[in-house]
Amino acid sequence: MKRFDLPAQWHVSALTDVPEPVRGTFPATVPGCVHTDLLAAGVIEDPYPAQNELATPWIGRSDWRYTCTFTVMSELLADDHLTLVCDGLDTVAEVHVNGELLAETESMHVGYRFELMGLVHEGENELTITFRSPYVYAYAKQVELGDLPNAYPEPFNFIRKMACNFGWDWGPTLVTVGIWRDIYLEAWSGVRFAGVRPLVMEASAEGARLEILADLEGEPAGHRLRASLADPNGTV
Repeated sequence: MKRFDLPAQWHVSALTDVPEPVRGTFPATVPGCVHTDLLAAGVIEDPYPAQNELATPWIGRSDWRYTCTFTVMSELLADDHLTLVCDGLDTVAEVHVNGELLAETESMHVGYRFELMGLVHEGENELTITFRSPYVYAYAKQVELGDLPNAYPEPFNFIRKMACNFGWDWGPTLVTVGIWRDIYLEAWSGVRFAGVRPLVMEASAEGARLEILADLEGEPAGHRLRASLADPNGTV
């Protein structure tokens, strides 16, 4: 497994109507979010003092696009797989590579892995992640599913996004978007663990029975998996 971090030169721009100072392209920090990017660019005030949050509700009602270019070296293409790993996308996103739609996401709380072979080439490539308005998505889901119990007049219960973005008794309403965790490339061949899940089926003072489920990705046929179990003292 070889990991390659994407370059730090990201940019963000609005795709919908926004105030005049924000109509442009600005440097973006990844991981991060659009509020901190706009704050760093000096085009919005710090939303935390006083009631400054009330001046920025349009951010969560707008669409935003993050872009970067990255170089694919020949050694990356020599493996069986080249994977784009997105540990956290917030939240409703369309991922494009060199203009081709790679994937769509709808959850902030999970990571994603996307195969890039056939979509990238040696040399410069472009990655674009378009984030749709969380409000527009959530209100559409509310219409689709019908109203649900809610403690606040915000649609946080119709989107898989941290609820406190929509305000709480201890925090402001700052509905943001962005690449909030690491994003990078992995080149690999053969077989990889996609996940390992130990399940305790029975347990008592006399002993326990466990089932270990290993999710494999690649071509597992012909491979043998060996596992050992150690106690807290390290004894196998």
